[in-house]
Amino acid sequence: SLYLSTAGAAEETLVGNNPTGRMALDVGLNTAAVVGLYLKQENTQTAFTFHQALDPSFIQSIDGKVSIAGSEILHQPLLARSTLYYEPQTLQLEAQHQIGRTKASVGIGYEFWSQYKAPILITEAKDNLGAVRTTQVANMALNNTWNPRVSFESPLSSTLTLSSGYQYRPTPVADLSGAANYLDSNTHIVGLSLSHLISESSFLPGPTKLGVYGQYHWLNHRQVTKTQPTESGLKEYSFQGNAAIYGLCLQSAL
Repeated sequence: SLYLSTAGAAEETLVGNNPTGRMALDVGLNTAAVVGLYLKQENTQTAFTFHQALDPSFIQSIDGKVSIAGSEILHQPLLARSTLYYEPQTLQLEAQHQIGRTKASVGIGYEFWSQYKAPILITEAKDNLGAVRTTQVANMALNNTWNPRVSFESPLSSTLTLSSGYQYRPTPVADLSGAANYLDSNTHIVGLSLSHLISESSFLPGPTKLGVYGQYHWLNHRQVTKTQPTESGLKEYSFQGNAAIYGLCLQSAL
C-alpha cells in the first residue's frame, strides 16, 4: 500500500517595502505492508490478512525575520507538524462456507487504535528566553478493538443475487471524563445489496454485473461526564447518531 508524506522548509523576510521569501517542499512516497494467507477447500475458504498502519505526515519548518523600528531584526523560527490522516494496523481473519446455494461468511478484525495519532497541527517555537514552546495536546488514550462481522450471499435466480451483512464496531474511546475527548460510540452496521447479471451482448463485450447497495449505521447513545467543567461550563452531555450509505456498482469482465 502506497501513501505520501510531505516535509519542507520556508524562509520569510519582512524587511522594508519588499518582503521576500522562499520555500522548498519534498514529497516522499511511503509504503505499508499488506500480507495475506489464503486456504481453499471444497466448500470452505479461509483467509488471514495483516495491514500495516498508514501514517502520512506533514512537517514544515519556517524561519521568519521581521523588521522592528526599521533597524532591529526579530528572528522567529517555527516548526509545524501533523498527521494527515491515520488508518490503524489491523489483523483480519475470515472464513466462508457454502451451504447449498448460499455462501455464509464470518470474520473478525483486531485494530491497533492504541497507536492512533490525531490530525492536530502541532507548532513548536522558541520564546524570548530561548525555551521551546510546543502545542499542548490532551492525552487521549485509545484501546485496541475486536470487530466481528457476518454476511450471507444467496442467488434468487440465475441472474439475481441478494447479499446482506452485519458488523459491530466497538469504540476505541474508553474514557470521556478528561478535558478533551473524541465523539465516538459503539456502532452497529447493517448492509444489503442486490446484483443483476447481464449477459454478453453487442453492447457489452463480456458478462456485466449491475448492483445496488446500502448501509445503515447506528451509533449507540453515550453519556459524557467530565471531572471538570469544560470551557463552556458543561459537565455532562450525551450524543448519538445514525448514518446511511447508498451506492450503485457496475462490474464487467473485459
